[in-house]
Amino acid sequence: MVDIRVTDLTEMNAGNFCLAGWDQAGQRMVRPLPNGGNWTMAMLQHFGIVPGSLLRITPSGNANGEYPHLTEDTRIELGGITSIPAQAMQWFGPNAPTTAATVADAFQGQLQHNKQFRGVNQGNYVARGTHSRSLWGVTIPRANISFSTEFEKLKATVVDASGAYQLAVSSHALKAIWRNGGVQAIQRALPQSGQLHVRVGLARAYNVAPDRCSAMVNGVYW
Repeated sequence: MVDIRVTDLTEMNAGNFCLAGWDQAGQRMVRPLPNGGNWTMAMLQHFGIVPGSLLRITPSGNANGEYPHLTEDTRIELGGITSIPAQAMQWFGPNAPTTAATVADAFQGQLQHNKQFRGVNQGNYVARGTHSRSLWGVTIPRANISFSTEFEKLKATVVDASGAYQLAVSSHALKAIWRNGGVQAIQRALPQSGQLHVRVGLARAYNVAPDRCSAMVNGVYW
């Protein structure tokens, strides 16, 4: 059995979700795949899963994915999940999920980009098949993240010591705020100062870019 604190809850297509969490004992990220697949809203509601939830899972067999996602992919059976009452999630401090100083470090130096526009790296990705993390966190000042709507999609620009990155936003919570009130609603929802714990992850390669796993913002916490 493995206990994880849910850190990433992201939207996929067709009403599916991806969930991942921090394994404190193993000091690693885990992406539990129910019956080898994605999560539905009904599954999330059944177990009361939100960011910060504590889940006890039982790995079952081997995941069928490929790297970089295979680093964290963990096949589980729904019947082997227990939702455990827990104190509020700590995003900073000794018991918090480990973070990197930069987005590049989060992906262990494997991040690439298509182009740069006005000093911001665009089309950030890790090559399909790369042996690296596909999930991690970054700690940045509040002033170093901003949001915009580009071609009807929510984007975040993250600035750190290694550069500036425009990333798609996949976070379920942030996208729900955006759909209801736009970028301004996100700006109001976040604190105006201080440090932020920003979750970053990689999308699986798909038809439009079959050789690339695009980088995304999976959540923002404080």
